[in-house]
Amino acid sequence: MNVTAEGEEKLPVTRPRAIRWALWMAGTWILISGVMMAVVLPFQRTDVTASPTLGKPAGAAPGGGGLFYRAMNSMTYQNESDGQIHIDASVDTHSIHFVLDPQASETVLSPEDAADVGVDADKLTFTDRMQIDQREVAVAPVTVHYLSFHNLTLFSVQALVTRQSQTSVLGMDFLKRFDSYKLEDGTLTLHW
Repeated sequence: MNVTAEGEEKLPVTRPRAIRWALWMAGTWILISGVMMAVVLPFQRTDVTASPTLGKPAGAAPGGGGLFYRAMNSMTYQNESDGQIHIDASVDTHSIHFVLDPQASETVLSPEDAADVGVDADKLTFTDRMQIDQREVAVAPVTVHYLSFHNLTLFSVQALVTRQSQTSVLGMDFLKRFDSYKLEDGTLTLHW
């Protein structure tokens, strides 16, 4: 019999007692893992149903859902009812509604949108000229700190400000910032 200094009897560690403890610990971890899986898996993203349609979520493992989520590297936009592709973006923390015009060489900010992002048109020099909506207009170059849409941010975006246009336009300079793009049947797909 084992006795401690205080006179209490110390029970010997037996093999069945050690096995019970190991089984209890294993059962506890299985229970904790099961609860975590029940909590985490229902929130796993397996598709994105936002408009515009974002590219197929790369997080979806072959055959559907998956435990791991990878970042997407493409976005898809559809023509709107007016036949144009519209992209809502944040420019230097201000929301701006753009129209994509692949015929335009540059990104253009309307006077209102330029003022919203803090561009003082009175301090700009409108010496350059470009075609907008079938007419020649005076423009001034500016650089915006960033342009963000969905999960993508472009930094140091060159743009032109005009006094005549009512619409802000994303042109070819915007499209050329991507690894590739495809404009087909009223659908724009951007890849990076």
